[in-house]
Amino acid sequence: MKLCQIREQLGTEVLEEKMNPMAEISSIAYDSRKVAKDSLFIAIKGFQSDGHQYIPAAIQNGAIAVLAEEKEKVPAEAENYMIVKDTRLALSRISSVFYHNPTECVDVIGVTGTKGKTTVTHLVWSILKKQGKKPLLIGTNGMKFEKEVSPLNRTTPEALELMEAIDKRKKEGAEAVVMEVSSHSLDLFRVHDIHFKGIVFTNLTHEHLDYHKTMEQYFKAKEKLFQMAHSYAVINIDNDWGKTLYQRYPENAYSYGIDREEADIRAKDIQYLLDGSVFQCITPKGDFAVRINTPGKFSIYNALAAIGVALKEEVPTQVIQEALRELHAVDGRFEVVNPNGKFTVVVDYAHTPDSLENVLKTAVEMKQGKVITVFGCGGDRDRTKRPMMGEISVRYSDFTVITSDNPRTEDPFAIIDEIEAGAHGQNPYICIENREAAISHAIHMAKPGDLVIIAGKGHEDYQEIHGVKHHFDDREVARKILEECGE
Repeated sequence: MKLCQIREQLGTEVLEEKMNPMAEISSIAYDSRKVAKDSLFIAIKGFQSDGHQYIPAAIQNGAIAVLAEEKEKVPAEAENYMIVKDTRLALSRISSVFYHNPTECVDVIGVTGTKGKTTVTHLVWSILKKQGKKPLLIGTNGMKFEKEVSPLNRTTPEALELMEAIDKRKKEGAEAVVMEVSSHSLDLFRVHDIHFKGIVFTNLTHEHLDYHKTMEQYFKAKEKLFQMAHSYAVINIDNDWGKTLYQRYPENAYSYGIDREEADIRAKDIQYLLDGSVFQCITPKGDFAVRINTPGKFSIYNALAAIGVALKEEVPTQVIQEALRELHAVDGRFEVVNPNGKFTVVVDYAHTPDSLENVLKTAVEMKQGKVITVFGCGGDRDRTKRPMMGEISVRYSDFTVITSDNPRTEDPFAIIDEIEAGAHGQNPYICIENREAAISHAIHMAKPGDLVIIAGKGHEDYQEIHGVKHHFDDREVARKILEECGE
């Protein structure tokens, strides 16, 4: 692609320039280490480093042109450069154009919300596959197309990786993209140039306030998805923030819920089972019975969201029923480690106050004996939720083991102290910083009929301590301990 074609897309965003319009751009990079000959290097201001300081390295590695926000940081030897107001916004626009606007040719369904994104996207992906389509799945658990799964560093990749992946899979036959859309990705323009067909709002609860500062700012970030062009929306109106969204954007929208009878899609006659739930689904296109294989009220909300998308996509009722009945738990989402044990060990990704409360409420409904919970809180993240989660665990669990999660650059003992500040109530708890020792303690104290919940990390296979990632998988650790104690 010629540099003039990229310049044309940026329009009035360009404040100053020096360029050979016919220069041929071979690739785009915002990481100087990935620059190749004749690349366009885009300097992004990150949270930990500023891409402007790597412009000289990018030029040395072969960059033929530079896109930046600060002219004074562009060296004199730069052959071509453009200065823009916001390089993140420019990265989105350029990435889309460079990869031939791939989201204009496939149906993109975006799912946003504090919790439920991963499960809802998996449910929708499974329903579309059952219908006979070839969808691409993008989210927390990686990128999945057909039988190939690729890991991702974040829930929603940068615009460059998104457009490249969608373009690649489109050429391989992908007809749809089902993706998680994080509040960070909306705020940082990662999805700014994606053409969404359908969007879903699952809920908004206490999370990411280290970044957004207030719930109102967090909501505004999520709302950006609804301000982008889309054909339809599916919104949880049992959540007050969702009800507000539905009132603001009612056109071509389905509301869903359990508690509000005015919801377009609603679950009634619910039966909570040990291995799932059964309910009658009320919809504008007729009512039908649903069986899902994950327990708890939150699982029903996820199913209703997926049903709403499926109905908008005109998927037959029978296909929806079969897909939901056949799909088992998503990795790390209320995943039972020992299905045939005398007691039950469950690993779940719950890492917010609301998600932990939902999981523990489900555990209380299911338990035959005691609920024993192991959890911690991540470092370098929202500190205000720590005492809240301590209080929630002690309130719902018969016994709590407070431990380390991903302390990152923080002192794990300091994090535990902040959790413990809220852990006051009638039910006992203990603090064991070493996560493996904490899991071992919980499993060894479990009796027949008890339910051990290991919360916070779910599908993650690492623990980050002092900024270094070490292999650690809650499921692997639990299975090893269970084997050692003969379970």
